[in-house]
Amino acid sequence: MQLILVYDGVIPSARQRKSREIAHIRQCLSAQVRGFVDSVWQKGLDPTYHARQVGSRTYEFVIGSALRNVADVDVLLLTPPGRPSPGDIDNRLKALTDALACPSSEQADGAEEGDDGLICVLQDDRLIHRRAVTERTRFGQPPNSRASLAVITVTILNDPEARSSYGGAVLAQ
Repeated sequence: MQLILVYDGVIPSARQRKSREIAHIRQCLSAQVRGFVDSVWQKGLDPTYHARQVGSRTYEFVIGSALRNVADVDVLLLTPPGRPSPGDIDNRLKALTDALACPSSEQADGAEEGDDGLICVLQDDRLIHRRAVTERTRFGQPPNSRASLAVITVTILNDPEARSSYGGAVLAQ
């Protein structure tokens, strides 16, 4: 099963990465994930298996360790002219994968008031089985635009051996 998400905006690199920017991306993607759950997933989200408490906020997710599923994540990243360095692309991919997952307690500092009840793709980004990025130049944007367009394809894989794939680690709910 695949879920395709689109984000159009600034994607922070490692030196710029801030919890607030990642929380903003997470919030932008949440409505798309909710639409997927309501129209395609159709399994419902049982809070026993599909929710994570972070501080005073509750986040729901589709892919979790107790559900024994993992994700392949493929990103088409269209960036402004003047190609970023390969390391910068890796850092932007990391920012996007952070935004796909429920925040850790450290990342929750960037959450905004409306973040309670957001739905994320992943319980934790360690449930990504494979990730790949293809970067291309985005034309037709205003001069000096820093906005990128990310088309994120998440393939949900049922993995009965999900725990052993991650060194036997069981992720905390």
